[in-house]
Amino acid sequence: MVEPRILIIEHDNALRQTLYRGMLDLELFSDCASDAREAAGFLAERRYSIVILDVAVAGGPDGVIAAVQRIPNGERPIVLATVEPDNVGGVDAECVQVVIRRPLRVRDIAELARACVDASGRRRSKAVAHNDELRA
Repeated sequence: MVEPRILIIEHDNALRQTLYRGMLDLELFSDCASDAREAAGFLAERRYSIVILDVAVAGGPDGVIAAVQRIPNGERPIVLATVEPDNVGGVDAECVQVVIRRPLRVRDIAELARACVDASGRRRSKAVAHNDELRA
């Protein structure tokens, strides 16, 4: 089962902590990674609703995207990528659902994450109810 949890992958320590606190303000719990290798480890151990991916992260975004692609389709997180305005072309559009240009507004990102988690939970609840009806 996918937890309503977020993985924040950000190379800048201060911004990573600010994002973490911004998520907590909206009662969203997060794990934080500072590089692609650490993020891939988190993705192998736990399922996330959302991944916030800094495309400038050490090790590059490709390792993180590959780790996301190894997760079964129904359990894959929504991927929000943060990019410098001149680096939008470096984003894998197939795996990234939302691209957020820097500078970041933490409250806006937290509210977007909250909306994604809530929508994801409603979709899963409907799927469970539908499966229960089919079994009856």
